[in-house]
Order: sequence, then C-alpha cells, then structure tokens
Amino acid sequence: MLIFVQFKDARQEVIVASFSCEQDAGVFPNQGTVNSDDPRYLAFAATLPALWTPE
Repeated sequence: MLIFVQFKDARQEVIVASFSCEQDAGVFPNQGTVNSDDPRYLAFAATLPALWTPE
C-alpha cells in the first residue's frame, strides 16, 4: 500500500507524519510516498500509540 508521508528534511531518512492523501507542499514541506513495508515507515509507525488494544 502506498502511503503519503512528510520527511524530517530533504534527505528523506526520517518520517515525521503520514497522510491519507497529498498535502499542500507550502504547509507540509518534504513530502513523498513510501510503501507500507518501507523500513522508514515501519520505524515511524512503531512510535504511534495503539488505537485499539485487545482485552
């Protein structure tokens, strides 16, 4: 799955945000897309809190 992301800087090494669609580049610089299995995305996703935890 392709995911729209914002990178920390132009080097595109660290993802700082993800989006469901492309954003205004003037507001969110350093945008790009990555696959859901990209190591950079997986590292970013691991920092997010769980939205649901099974009982």
